[in-house]
Amino acid sequence: MSTTAIPDFTGQAPRAYLTIHPGEADTTEVTRGQYIQVTDASGGQTAPFCAFRQGYTEEYLSTSQTIAHTGSIMMQQGQTLYSNLGNAMLVVVQDGVGRHDLLLPADDARFYITRGITASHQTTRDALAIALQKYDVGYDRVPDPVNLFQHIGFKERGTWEFRPPLSERDDSILFRAEMDLIICVASSADDITDRNNHSLTDIVARVYLG
Repeated sequence: MSTTAIPDFTGQAPRAYLTIHPGEADTTEVTRGQYIQVTDASGGQTAPFCAFRQGYTEEYLSTSQTIAHTGSIMMQQGQTLYSNLGNAMLVVVQDGVGRHDLLLPADDARFYITRGITASHQTTRDALAIALQKYDVGYDRVPDPVNLFQHIGFKERGTWEFRPPLSERDDSILFRAEMDLIICVASSADDITDRNNHSLTDIVARVYLG
């Protein structure tokens, strides 16, 4: 795990600015050395985050490879995140929350059906797939995301539960891109568990020049 200088973006307009409403996702392209800031605008909202190599979407941000390379299921400041091919994709430069999730997939239709929601429900996986259509990444190719601000609590014998996120209004995490990327950021659609504290709000993503 490396020590990375924290840049000061005071007075600098972001190169890209995305406001992502609950149950939606959006994409932008990022050049190596640029910075990605993801902010929980109101607090208590999970932001599933995916990334792909520009020009070769078969290479993508992998939670399992990240866990294997770092020896930790927790993300922390200074940590590198890896692709499915084992290449460095992102570095966590600054983290104002300190609690995120590398274990769970985005919620899909089955997630709601198994919890008794039989009516059609907007899903985060659908939102990611819709946003990624322009890059020919279909529903079946949406990888398990890094779930920013998601708080998973562990109990006896490896069982787990959703707990309300620890993020408060305008808390954020800052990454540096280690390769040219396509990023996709969602605002979780889950309004039935503690994942988003039963209250869905916006996520903001900004990209700054390096």
